[in-house]
Amino acid sequence: MSSETLYRIVVPLVYTGRGNVIFVGLKMKNRLGIMEEVTDILTEARVNILQGVHSISEDGTHAYWIFTADLSQADVALEDLIKEIKSVKGVINIDYGIEWFNEIGVPPFRIEINFMGEKVIMWRERALSLFFKAIAEEFQDAGRAFLYHIGKNAGHSLGELWLDKIRKNDYRQLIEALLDLWRLTGWMSSYTIEELHPKPFRAVIIFHGLFTCTPFRGTKDRPYGDFIRGMLSGYVESVAKVKINSIEKKCIAKGDPYCEFILEEIS
Repeated sequence: MSSETLYRIVVPLVYTGRGNVIFVGLKMKNRLGIMEEVTDILTEARVNILQGVHSISEDGTHAYWIFTADLSQADVALEDLIKEIKSVKGVINIDYGIEWFNEIGVPPFRIEINFMGEKVIMWRERALSLFFKAIAEEFQDAGRAFLYHIGKNAGHSLGELWLDKIRKNDYRQLIEALLDLWRLTGWMSSYTIEELHPKPFRAVIIFHGLFTCTPFRGTKDRPYGDFIRGMLSGYVESVAKVKINSIEKKCIAKGDPYCEFILEEIS
């Protein structure tokens, strides 16, 4: 069942607030109740958990828990607190502390982010959109063509990957799978497939909050989704087995309420 509720995940990689705060990294056996036991220790010591993430290993044998902890009201020495957490049955390792760079605090231990079994990197939305902006504005039409074609190449590769993973011939499901992935990973906030016809192929897809365009809302005189337009074209060509011509008819960057892409089969 779908919901309009937004669940915002804050990955504890930096801290910019105030107070006596540290990062904590725990590696534990994946057993029932172990996190509750650690949480009880922190609660009894008057330590407040600010934010964190929890996951299990691919083989399911152990778990990782990374969080920031506010020690401002703690009535137990940090060394004693760590010693007590280490004594919990199943706790394999604990790292803790914080390194400051002016007013930015970071963990003193390594963190690797994984998604769908692969290591991923993170880029702030505006920083990534400025990267596309620099290419488009420095090289003008050539830059837009470049963004479109690298997107299309990536879309072809992604289409082949999803065909292998999902193993379905229903191209609508495959297109929705890609768009749902983009929504989940923050490429856009929501989408609507307005039209989808098989023969000849024609699709009209609307994006709200597309990351390449939203930072420039209403400030440009042309669409800014060349990279996404290319990815859509390449992906659809792979999963629907047709040649595609595509345009971005509407764009947030030029003042429209959403970005609208039209994909049509080349006869």
